[in-house]
This record gives sequence, structure tokens and C-alpha cells, in this order.
Amino acid sequence: MVGGGTVGAWCAYFLRKSGLENVVLIEKGHLGQGASSRAAGVVRLQGGTQEAVRLGRWTRDFYVGQQAEIGTDSGFTRQGYLLPCFTEAEVAAAHQRIAMQQAEGIPVRWASPDEVSELNPTMAPGQTLGASYCAEDGFITPPRNVCAYTAALIGSGVHVAERTAFIGLDAAIPHGTAVATSRGTISAGLVILTGGP
Repeated sequence: MVGGGTVGAWCAYFLRKSGLENVVLIEKGHLGQGASSRAAGVVRLQGGTQEAVRLGRWTRDFYVGQQAEIGTDSGFTRQGYLLPCFTEAEVAAAHQRIAMQQAEGIPVRWASPDEVSELNPTMAPGQTLGASYCAEDGFITPPRNVCAYTAALIGSGVHVAERTAFIGLDAAIPHGTAVATSRGTISAGLVILTGGP
């Protein structure tokens, strides 16, 4: 695993949890040093496709159940999430999206313009034509998420190599790939790159 942010770290944890015996995560700096510790942390069920809705539900359920699973959590806070509409085309698209989401079991609903102003008093009143709204959506606390995945990595037995830069790949070895790092070469059957842009 290359990259010690949210995607790489949780991916490494789940690979180890699924039974992969030897999982190595390399990170050029420290875990969470990049964008992961400063991200918005939005966790919402209101995806635009069935796949996104299912992933959103799985993700929210994971964050809600972290304390029981790993003994700590990422600070999920349920506060609801609005997707405001400013044009009639956006309203029509929102109603189609709501129907799909409700068919997937998501408790999303339409909020009128007055209700949008009530739900989010920081918005100028009367600026929207309404919004889709799901009270089950919320956010995690990014620095706390870094702490949670650090604990999960250690507890699950993932080998974490911080201050180890990824240099490149060499697929020329039999039955695998050589991962060149600043601290030497690692032979891997599978390499997942999550180092960000």
C-alpha cells in the first residue's frame, strides 16, 4: 500500500482484516500528514448513483460502528446534509435522485425553500427552490480519523513504514512487483497506489 492517508490506511486495515497476511503501508512522511488531517470529513448517504448510495451507507455504518470494532472512532457527528437547488432543472434532478435513494432505503426527503432557511440559517433566506435533505448524514473529525486509523493499523498488524518514499515499480520480477522505496525494495504480489495527486 502506497500512501498513509484516509484511503490508503483504511484500505490497508480492511485488507489485513479480510485475511491478507502481510500488508505493508509505506508513507513518505507521517500517517495523515497530507490532506487527510485537513479534509472536510463529509459522510453522506445522498449519492448520485445506486453504487454511491450503497458505498455511502456502508461508510456511514462503518464510522458509526467503529468504537465497537476497533475501540476508538473517527468522531462521526450526525447533523444532516442539504443539497440545495437553484434552478428548475436542479429541482427535477433532485426529485429523481430522491426517488432512487428512497428505493435504496435512504431516509432522504425534499425540503421546501422555507424549511431550507430553517435548517440552515447561515444561508440567505429565499435563495433556493428547495433541497434534498437527509438527517442521517454528517461528518467525521479529520484529525481524529487519523488517530483512529493509526490505532486500527497497529491493532490489526499492518506493517507501517513512515518516512519511506515511494520511488517506483518494477513489474519484471516473477509473480509480483518490486516496489522501490527510499529504504530499499519490497517484493509485492499486489500494489495499491493511494498517494494522492
